[in-house]
Amino acid sequence: NKTNASEETKEVVKILQDKSKSAQEKYDILYERFNNGGDGITNLALLIGLYTDEKVETKKKDGSPTNNDNIVEINHGKAIRDYVTLGLGDFDISYKYVPGPFMRVYVNAKKNPTKNFLLLIEEINRANVAAVFGDVFQLLDRENNSSKYPINASEDQKNFLQSNGIDEDKIAIPSNMYIWATMNSADQGVMTMDAAFKRRWDFEYIGIDENETWDYQIPISANETVNWNSLRHAINDKLKAIPGVNEDKLLGPYFISKQKLETCNENKDDFIKSFKSKVLMYLFEDVCKMRPTELFKIDGKSRIHYSDICKAFDENGIAIFGFTKEQVEKDYHEKNDEKTER
Repeated sequence: NKTNASEETKEVVKILQDKSKSAQEKYDILYERFNNGGDGITNLALLIGLYTDEKVETKKKDGSPTNNDNIVEINHGKAIRDYVTLGLGDFDISYKYVPGPFMRVYVNAKKNPTKNFLLLIEEINRANVAAVFGDVFQLLDRENNSSKYPINASEDQKNFLQSNGIDEDKIAIPSNMYIWATMNSADQGVMTMDAAFKRRWDFEYIGIDENETWDYQIPISANETVNWNSLRHAINDKLKAIPGVNEDKLLGPYFISKQKLETCNENKDDFIKSFKSKVLMYLFEDVCKMRPTELFKIDGKSRIHYSDICKAFDENGIAIFGFTKEQVEKDYHEKNDEKTER
């Protein structure tokens, strides 16, 4: 409580509560105080996560950037924020164990052995998975569909299991619990997975054209429409011919959301604006910014800016890609006929 709290604790809480300072300023002030050996720096990252959603650039003990190495601790702080009672007036702090998605699915699977349960992880390579999984990594080795090597449950986990009628001190994934994950194997700027982690999974490749649909006619002007999927394929064919354009840069069937595609003709002007700001800007900024002339064809322009592309699209539609609607529709019909024959 307030009377028992040390002056140092009171000062730290006062800094964290200071609304006049940004989260980064608070971190920088407290950095020296927590940089005293042990787990001080990691504890600071957790504490910052308890108090703010602001982005914070953290540092190692030697003062160099962590490059988001502490992001897990910060996220842990955010995750348990609602379950930590902070008596801000009296400085009372109490903690409660909060089961994560894995433990919640695990308990359901153990309590219902005749049913199957699935833990779904989206974009698994967006984090350092070996660090996130921790001891659970060991459970991925399975024999007869169950974990071959159980791990010891922590005291908090034991209590949580017992409160759900499971009197066990070890954790092993049962045969009725499955873990599926998605990832973009070609995506850039995400964490790589080491071979030891990857070989514990079965991989199924899903191509960029899986579940594509040919039904949507999108407006490219007030009076003209074109089949979205045929246009997408035509653009992708041009991108594939450009050296250095990887598969993850191609346009998928729902690069434009399904909802926008289904309502595209209800307000044509809004959709055309969205097409320019989403599709055209992406192709210019992220795919072909260094050599836009290999994708976009604008008369009299050897150097192309995004504004040039938008203006040309307003005037000439998809002719900015060097093909006509008739060519795109012809290719569309030929591909459909070829699929039908197969």
